[in-house]
Amino acid sequence: MVPKLDGEAGQEAAGFVSAATPSPNGLLLSYHLRPDCWNRGYATEAVRLLLEEYWSLPRMARRSEIYTGSHLEGTEQADDDRVMEIKHLIGEVDFENKGSMRVMEKCGGRVVGTVKDELLRFQGLRSHAVWQLDKPE
Repeated sequence: MVPKLDGEAGQEAAGFVSAATPSPNGLLLSYHLRPDCWNRGYATEAVRLLLEEYWSLPRMARRSEIYTGSHLEGTEQADDDRVMEIKHLIGEVDFENKGSMRVMEKCGGRVVGTVKDELLRFQGLRSHAVWQLDKPE
């Protein structure tokens, strides 16, 4: 919680962080902050807290709840929808979003791929980095 934008007394949410959306590379870690909250460490702290809480319990889900498309980690059949352990989360970050690139790095992520001209941002298609945040051993 941060002070209200309008100067009124009280506090309001600075943004959100979640890990709930399937993607071709795994479950997406997503966050969004109000612009007045950028460059204050809030995103890094929110992602760190989410990861700590997320990995504190065993995480299992059906393959279709983790991956979209035909990507299968460790399987050979595209129709395999078995329950599997979630071993990593994925972050997709616009290459020009230096702040979010730093957040992923500070939180232990590593770049595992690039997607060209797919991210719609600022009225155009942009390329983005695919970051992987592994479950701690």
